[in-house]
Amino acid sequence: MGRLMGAYDIDDDHDIPELNKCPDCQTYFEGDNCPICGKPCPENMKAGNRPAVKQKKRKRPSGDTGRVTFINWYHSWWFIILMMIIFPIVGIILLITSPHKKIVKIALVIVLILIIAVRYGGLIYYYFNRVFAKTPVYVNTKITETEYRQKCEEINAETLYRAADGYKDAYVRVTLTVTGREVDFSEEYYPTYYICKTEDNENVVFLVRNCLIDVKNYIVGDKITVYGEFKGNQSLWTEISSFDYPCIYMAYADLVKE
Repeated sequence: MGRLMGAYDIDDDHDIPELNKCPDCQTYFEGDNCPICGKPCPENMKAGNRPAVKQKKRKRPSGDTGRVTFINWYHSWWFIILMMIIFPIVGIILLITSPHKKIVKIALVIVLILIIAVRYGGLIYYYFNRVFAKTPVYVNTKITETEYRQKCEEINAETLYRAADGYKDAYVRVTLTVTGREVDFSEEYYPTYYICKTEDNENVVFLVRNCLIDVKNYIVGDKITVYGEFKGNQSLWTEISSFDYPCIYMAYADLVKE
């Protein structure tokens, strides 16, 4: 009896050329008879007589380098996820540079980009408009300054105040005194308004929207002659309160020197 070297080989591309092989039970052995089934070994299955077995190419599992990969602490999943919550951009960079599987990284980056777009999309759009978009013009710029001033009819401030709806969209010229300056936070471009009164009647209050074609700044106490388009009653929303007064969109203005 031969010495048992192996039994029931199930790997078709495996062979032990220096041993005999039983054609029935696929056992490798030394000697003439199979130690498992007892059958004699045919000549064509004896060592040296069998044709060489063609070896199959074995694919290494995807991502398996055959070596243990040590991951830095900043590439650990817990740290990457923490950064994605606190600092999303840093989280994306850490994920991309990490040794984790490529398909997982791609999926997580796409998910994170979608989260950022939903969370910060409105804010990004707002600041993009503030920086790159052109502020709309609210007064007539298709005529010259001389033509514009000529179109403006001089109207008594108290008359204009009392009949706000009757002069809506009219070109007006009126002299007022600046008593305050506010920013409207309800509009996209945060326009500046001057709160103005007349010298004769402090209860006659106007909102004068700064649409100046030639940019100027006025301070409290300045007396100005406003050339603009009257828009009737309009609300102004500040950080702490709101105002509702007749409003003039000011295209030009002159500082009245006493």
